[in-house]
Amino acid sequence: MSTPSATASVDAAAKRAEELRDYAKFLGLDPAPVVTPERSVSIDEQPTVFASCMREAGYTVGEDGTYSVPKSQTSALHVALYTCTARYPLEDRYYQPYTVEQKRIIYDYFAQELVPCLREAGYTPENPPTFETFLATAGTADEYNPYVYVPSLADQEMRELQKRCPAMPPNSRLWK
Repeated sequence: MSTPSATASVDAAAKRAEELRDYAKFLGLDPAPVVTPERSVSIDEQPTVFASCMREAGYTVGEDGTYSVPKSQTSALHVALYTCTARYPLEDRYYQPYTVEQKRIIYDYFAQELVPCLREAGYTPENPPTFETFLATAGTADEYNPYVYVPSLADQEMRELQKRCPAMPPNSRLWK
């Protein structure tokens, strides 16, 4: 089996616009506000920038990562969520499919770190397939993911497990 050497690129602006349309629909915003992006952000800085934007709009995030407002203010909250998302989009590189190099980083992380971590936590994920099989099945229903072997957990339990055993390698390894 041969390993692909290149991955087709994606029109990041079109993908971002599609995601924003879907997000507006999800939030019930019709029409969605017109928002001019201020700057693109890295995946690591996005949570901080987003939280700062939401604070500027008058909202604070709860310990559970959500925003609580009286029912009468839900529409205003949805506008703020959408606006902050649109003002600070992710950099174009995050919309591209993973390269073979990035898939190798993910595979190695699964095999060397995530599977052992899940086993230490009491779960029994299967060993990863060969790298060639991992590549061939990436993005399909047969894609290997160690978290498939974790039973349904309550939200708090899942957050704790994912903190202990992150589902993906650190962003600093994937995007240099």
